[in-house]
Amino acid sequence: RRSSDLGSGLMAESTTKRHQERLDLRALYETSQFLSSSLDRDFVLNNLLLTGMSKLLVMRGAVWLYKEGSDIFELASHKGCSEVVNNCDVFGLEQKIEKVLTGEEVPDLFKNVKIDLVAPIQFSKQMIGIIGFGCKATRSDFDEDEIEFVKSLINMTSAAIYNSLVVDELR
Repeated sequence: RRSSDLGSGLMAESTTKRHQERLDLRALYETSQFLSSSLDRDFVLNNLLLTGMSKLLVMRGAVWLYKEGSDIFELASHKGCSEVVNNCDVFGLEQKIEKVLTGEEVPDLFKNVKIDLVAPIQFSKQMIGIIGFGCKATRSDFDEDEIEFVKSLINMTSAAIYNSLVVDELR
């Protein structure tokens, strides 16, 4: 009887995980469709932040956009982290961020404003910006599924961000 209970528990856990993965994919798809339909930069960035924050269960997030030719990043949108405005609104990076960074990998510049996960936003291998999120409400580390979600969210919305920047430039 115990082995059947163990088997049932594993099957239920597997079913729950598959259900969660389907929900994540659906959220990514819907977000991508929603954001791709807009050319308003603020709308795109705010919704990118809100989608990431709600999935990761974090209370703070920010996006910095890359200013081509000047090698600086400028704060473009933030939620729940007003100290970013005064302490981290414009900066240059000594080292390029090429992947999602968490924990000890996060540069001090971001740690100082309580950003615990940082990821590059790129479109066609061109740097567009950086997105950062604060610690999780549970205070636990970001797991592999959450990091994959962030990567996918960025990949699916980077075209919308790029397009909104092009429209801003044309105005």
